[in-house]
Amino acid sequence: MSATLVQSAAAFIGAAAIGFSLSLLGAPAAAGNRDSYTEVYKFKKPTDGVSGHAGGYYCDYQKLPNMVCKVDRRGQEKCVRDGWLLVKFCY
Repeated sequence: MSATLVQSAAAFIGAAAIGFSLSLLGAPAAAGNRDSYTEVYKFKKPTDGVSGHAGGYYCDYQKLPNMVCKVDRRGQEKCVRDGWLLVKFCY
């Protein structure tokens, strides 16, 4: 599995965990028995999302760097930012 895929998957799982924990804190989705959902978008430059109500959900955004890491011949890990992830939480 490539380092890029692992980093992206880790960011997505972390974002989903945060979204799930928000729904357990008494968010409107928990009160209305509606599921929350998370979407991840990848951009070259940092991009902001606009929080607010959409389609009966309240959506919030988090901007995260998408890091790509490689191990060189000496066993040292080198990481560089390869774009940005915009994570959308709706609950």
